[in-house]
Amino acid sequence: MPSWLALELAYTSRDLDATEAKSCGFINKVFDSQDEMLTEVRELAATIAKHSPMAVNGVKEMLNYSREHTVAESLNYMATWQAGMLHAPDVKEALSAAKEKRAANYDGLRPL
Repeated sequence: MPSWLALELAYTSRDLDATEAKSCGFINKVFDSQDEMLTEVRELAATIAKHSPMAVNGVKEMLNYSREHTVAESLNYMATWQAGMLHAPDVKEALSAAKEKRAANYDGLRPL
C-alpha cells in the first residue's frame, strides 16, 4: 500500500472499498461472489502446490529478505540460497518429471 494512502486512511478512518483497494495494488482481484472467490483461490493454491515446496519456500524467503535489505545484500543472499537449493532432491525430481513428461511428485518440507 502506498505510504500516502496508509497515512490518509489512518488520519481519516475512512473505508477502503474493494475497487479502490485493487486500483492501488493492495489486493489482486475483486470477486463477484464468495463462491467465485473460493473457486479461484483454490485453483491458485493447487497451482502453487504443483511446484517444489523448496522452490516456493525459497521464493518466499527471497522476497521477504529483499524487503529489509539492500539490493547487493539480497543478491548475495539469493546466490547463496540458490547454490544450496540446487542440491535439493526437488531439483532431481523436477528434471526427471520434465524429461518423462509427468507431474512432479515432491516430498513435503521437513519441519525446522
